[in-house]
Amino acid sequence: MKKCIIFSLCLLSVFTGFAIKKPAKKVANTVIGFTVKGTIKGLKDGIVYLQPYSGNWKDSADIINGQFLIKGFVPSPIRCSLISKDYSLETTVFIENNVITVTGILGGDYRVRGSNTHNEYDAYMTSLSTYDIQMMRLNNQLDIAKLKRDTNLIKSIGEQWNMVSKNKKASITNYICKHPDSYVSADLLFPLTSQQEYGQKELYKMYDGLTTKIKRSTMGKYIEISIGNRFPLLINRKAPDFALNDINGKKVSLSGYRGKYILLDFWASWCGPCRGENPNVLKAYNKYHSKGLEILAVSLDNARQAWVKAIAEDKLPWTQVSDLKGWKSDVAQLYRVGGIPMNFLINPQGIIIDGNLRGSELETKLAEIFK
Repeated sequence: MKKCIIFSLCLLSVFTGFAIKKPAKKVANTVIGFTVKGTIKGLKDGIVYLQPYSGNWKDSADIINGQFLIKGFVPSPIRCSLISKDYSLETTVFIENNVITVTGILGGDYRVRGSNTHNEYDAYMTSLSTYDIQMMRLNNQLDIAKLKRDTNLIKSIGEQWNMVSKNKKASITNYICKHPDSYVSADLLFPLTSQQEYGQKELYKMYDGLTTKIKRSTMGKYIEISIGNRFPLLINRKAPDFALNDINGKKVSLSGYRGKYILLDFWASWCGPCRGENPNVLKAYNKYHSKGLEILAVSLDNARQAWVKAIAEDKLPWTQVSDLKGWKSDVAQLYRVGGIPMNFLINPQGIIIDGNLRGSELETKLAEIFK
């Protein structure tokens, strides 16, 4: 490929804790590391840089007569950018500890040999580029439709664009799930961890499916940190205990519900989506309370009167607690709640087993538990 498609890694600056480049190791007097040999016709003398898309190191070498040589060591295969100082050369190379050659004509196609991981990456990115080509063509058609002010055509093109985007997303997630022992899968997964359209359950499903080898790789560690930064309260961890006053001023603790399934529900009277979700939660409560489900609601209200009024209006029978600190609620901060409605499903042993369950998702999960 002339230029490989590069995912935007907006969290690059976060992960400076993992130093990728290390001194080459020796095993039985044999040096283990990578060597990148480049021969690019038309490339002017100067400097070429090798830098991972995620990491805190950068290597360089002199370009002489279109040739350069870079040596180093990586703990695990990782995608890097190979760029000349004047940006006339700019391509992607998946580095692994082997002799890797990069050949070609400046501005043309570059061939990478000696990296099996790069071959896998290049083959998949070539297939994935078909979606980008379709989306680019639709974008051009959309510009023309906007100039013509053809609302029906604009709507039709928008629907087509969304479908192609959906198919591209499915292709990426399917690849990750079907190739759990691939460093390419880890490379594809990492940028998804910063995209809002991917939720906690979806990301952890893909991450948990990776093999131990991939999880322990440089990129695997980045993925773990990135998901943890977005969703600090991890599924399968013990729910932090707390105690707050209910509407009557009585202290209520989470640990007091031990032995039962409990839905810890964060909401507020002023939150429209929360109020809209309350009927679904009420339906679930009425159906499963007799089977062992309890709900403990934590309000992010500031005003007691509005809070109590909303409870009465929505006819919510379960226990309600709040410190009336709004977004400064100690419990909301303890659970790192960044938006509401938000809930956590906790099992009888006090372990969070799921979260952010709404509508049919909540019903499906409870039906699975109380079948």
